[in-house]
Amino acid sequence: MKSTDRFLIAIVAGVLLLVTVALVVAMRQAPLTYRPDTAPDSVAFNYLLALQRNDYARALAGLSPRLASPPGNAQALAADVHENRYMFQMDENLVAFSPDPAQVSAETATVQVHETRFYQGQLFNSGETTDSFEMRLGQTGGAWTIVSADRYWLPCWEQANGCHNPGPKP
Repeated sequence: MKSTDRFLIAIVAGVLLLVTVALVVAMRQAPLTYRPDTAPDSVAFNYLLALQRNDYARALAGLSPRLASPPGNAQALAADVHENRYMFQMDENLVAFSPDPAQVSAETATVQVHETRFYQGQLFNSGETTDSFEMRLGQTGGAWTIVSADRYWLPCWEQANGCHNPGPKP
């Protein structure tokens, strides 16, 4: 065999080894799980994870009972999310959330959430973007719940007339 053939075989073998190692590492990663709802950043993370998993009952549990017009049940939340997909960015590519520790002041907290979106990259492109948004939480009866957020939220939940305003009657 020529030395160039051996060199080429070594390169191909090295690439196959790297691909195999990458697949093994990716397969061994533990799936995301819900966190205990004891801290505001955990409540925010659980709400976002529940929305990703279409676990609307779990997501609803994270909403504040002090909201003026919260969804009445999991089916109503699912309807709100699907009717307003653009607000929840549900048609987007793979998304990962990473909340910072909450900034707590008395019975309120602010959580900065880093949102990383993964997409099909091009040459010289990482294939991901990271952005941040805030979620605000309040404490009711010792439990943290979400009172507003910059994303994955409908502002009409905070309004007395709610999201399904039938409009003026003739």
